[in-house]
Amino acid sequence: MRRIFAFLLCLAVASVLKAQNIAGVWVQANSASDGGSEMTVSDTLKLSADGVFRDVVIIGMSMDEGDRENTTIRMQVLCSGKWTCENAVLTQTYDIKSISSEVLEQPEGFPKMFANMITKATVSEFKKQAKKPQRSEVLSVTADTLKLKDIGEKNPEIDTYVRVE
Repeated sequence: MRRIFAFLLCLAVASVLKAQNIAGVWVQANSASDGGSEMTVSDTLKLSADGVFRDVVIIGMSMDEGDRENTTIRMQVLCSGKWTCENAVLTQTYDIKSISSEVLEQPEGFPKMFANMITKATVSEFKKQAKKPQRSEVLSVTADTLKLKDIGEKNPEIDTYVRVE
């Protein structure tokens, strides 16, 4: 009986240690281009030791306008909530009220009405996705990198984050 208790205690301690290792500030950047258009996404995820997370996503879209300069739109999406990490599963439960968006950069003369439409549509989509907790399998966590794979998607990609704090 003592061995079983000791084993369970070791599992519990290992789970807590893994959760503590995952706490920190993680950054991921991705980009894709197609036919003169480019999209970049930078994701900064702060997992605090107290179980609160804050996520800042910066999305940039750049389109080649031929003989003119590239047209660039950049926006930022902010959100936060609670997180847990148990049995190598990171669960993020979003505070839907925390989701907001703003345009950081837009072409000169770009109508504010369109910028508002873009931010409202983005917030709406984020809120729709945030209704359910997001669950990710923790594939690995080291002092420098965090690899996650979404649970419940048909063809999940592996997200690799780099620790910055």
